[in-house]
Order: sequence, then C-alpha cells, then structure tokens
Amino acid sequence: MSLLKATLLYTSLLMANAAIAVQNQPTTVAKGINTIARQQAYNNAKQPKELMIIPGASHFDLYDKPQFVNPAVDKLTAFFGKNL
Repeated sequence: MSLLKATLLYTSLLMANAAIAVQNQPTTVAKGINTIARQQAYNNAKQPKELMIIPGASHFDLYDKPQFVNPAVDKLTAFFGKNL
C-alpha cells in the first residue's frame, strides 16, 4: 500500500471517528464530488444532519474560492439557524 493511500485511509478513519464524537450535535458535512471520508462521517452522524454536495468543488476549493464558499456558507447558516 502506498503512503498516500495509507494516509487517505487513516484520514477517513479519523473523520468517521470525529462524527461519532459529535453524534449528539447537529452535524453538517460539506463535500465535493469524490470524497469518501466525508460520506463516511455523514453516515456515522446522527440526526439532525445534512450532507452538502458542492458540485465541482474539491476539498481545498471550499476554503477560499467564493463560487464554492458562498453557497456552502449559505447552507451552513440555514442549517445551524434551524438546528441550534
């Protein structure tokens, strides 16, 4: 197994465990298209939860590209406004 693949699998495990740690909290997961770890974190979270798929966005696009950040922030604001 390559170092990159091992690192990605480890990261997936961390994300899944993080979802368990916050299982009694409202949870939202933002993801681009090909992100397995975020799907696992979402699957492990309890309700209320929301999965945001931002079409065309990579993980890093959600940090600083307005065309991806702005829709994500709007969805986060609505989700936490409703669930907190």
